[in-house]
Amino acid sequence: MRDLRTAKYERFRSALQAPFDQEPNRTDRHFDLRDYESESANHEVEMFANLVRACPDELFLDLGCGYRERTFENCLYLEVYPSRSADLIVEPNCLYPIRSGTLSGVGCFAVLEHTRKPWLVIEEIARMLKPSGQVFIDWPFLQPVHGYPSHYFNATREGLISLFEDNGFKTDMAYTGAHQTAAYTIQWILGLSPITSSIRSSATISRA
Repeated sequence: MRDLRTAKYERFRSALQAPFDQEPNRTDRHFDLRDYESESANHEVEMFANLVRACPDELFLDLGCGYRERTFENCLYLEVYPSRSADLIVEPNCLYPIRSGTLSGVGCFAVLEHTRKPWLVIEEIARMLKPSGQVFIDWPFLQPVHGYPSHYFNATREGLISLFEDNGFKTDMAYTGAHQTAAYTIQWILGLSPITSSIRSSATISRA
């Protein structure tokens, strides 16, 4: 495991800013798992995983990864607490130690509602991406408070699109999936079944 983690840091070293480029085991830890009800464990987003797999020589970022059952060597997994999947643990200040223009794609799934300044995260995503890089976003709209102690903003589809377009992105696709219906949210609120998804604003967005 140590050898695999070292190999990943060597692969991403040129994309990391100081001091992380010189201290591969450094963490700027803010939370630990005891601060949360449970570790986030979202399903893999197929479109993002397919792009990462199809471009093995490019660098990608899973921003706010939580726990992933499968990880990729060319994707850096970032969290604010010591997730089992995280390669990089940073302070939740929405600033990331990654050099500008180094990533081909960013996945950010069920994360932006847990950030105090999601607009700053979007600015950072724009900064880290290469020209024509892609972003895959899943941002809840109809969803009860969860992920204590940090759930700040839900978003409509139009809100998601507008924040990204204000930062120079164009929207390739925006949708509410069949598994993201209001029925899921109602069942969650009423506690009728252990459902972990709800109506969300999902989008694939590219640098203009």
